[in-house]
Amino acid sequence: MYKANTKGGVFFMEYKTCKRCKEKFPATFEYFSREKTGKYCLRSNCKECRKEMNKPYKRDFYKRNKESEKERVRIYGISHKEVINIKSHRYRARKKCLPATLTLEDWETIKESFNYKCAYCGLSEEEHLDKYNTLLHQEHFIPLSKGGEYTHNNIIPSCKGCNCSKNDKDFFEWYPRQEFYNKEREKKILKYLNYKDKNNQQSSIS
Repeated sequence: MYKANTKGGVFFMEYKTCKRCKEKFPATFEYFSREKTGKYCLRSNCKECRKEMNKPYKRDFYKRNKESEKERVRIYGISHKEVINIKSHRYRARKKCLPATLTLEDWETIKESFNYKCAYCGLSEEEHLDKYNTLLHQEHFIPLSKGGEYTHNNIIPSCKGCNCSKNDKDFFEWYPRQEFYNKEREKKILKYLNYKDKNNQQSSIS
């Protein structure tokens, strides 16, 4: 987006002087923030000057809200890490020519279906956050290395401990040997993934 005029058939760029630094810049949104009023609908100070002007305010705000800001940054980092994880999982699956359609919304639905707990041991996401400083992991029921797709038909929530322990092992061999093995949780996992028995997934989850 830019401001330009023509005079006598000649096309030329218009410039705007920053009120603070007195430098001239093209009257575009690249150099000035948007404003509802004014000749160009641009703010009077350039973007760089506005950054400098806001620094003291930001430092003062952070000092007054240090603890809450730390927590906000921590949660922000965690939530955005999930988006990065999804992109990474999709990339790995597609490299193996496997379906990779899981979205962040799908993942939230999956966690909700398991009451925001590890499907294997039952550790809650809140407890997991306190213990590992991260949210529950996305666990491939059928490992990626064995052709497991990255879709809502093959992903369940898992704590870091269970995810690392299972790794690429077969669920039906690994889970019954664990100290935290629970028959009801096993039934819930198989029912959610629509398994008739260990060799037969009846159909994809709608």
